[in-house]
Amino acid sequence: MARNGYFITATQGDGGPTDFIHDDKLVLIDKEGMIRGYYKGTDSLKVKQLKDAVKVLLASYAIPMKSNAKTN
Repeated sequence: MARNGYFITATQGDGGPTDFIHDDKLVLIDKEGMIRGYYKGTDSLKVKQLKDAVKVLLASYAIPMKSNAKTN
């Protein structure tokens, strides 16, 4: 997936099961498999932005609460 699916630079290798893919980019993928963003993993500001994006993405999956729900 890293080499052919998420458009990140991958190390050269044979593609076998023990071949290690490495890049400094972190890729945020939603549950539908869509790329939500790329973040440089060696940049603390970008990692913070990733953390914030993860929170937003997780919140988007939450079931909305009805604000006018009646209580007994």
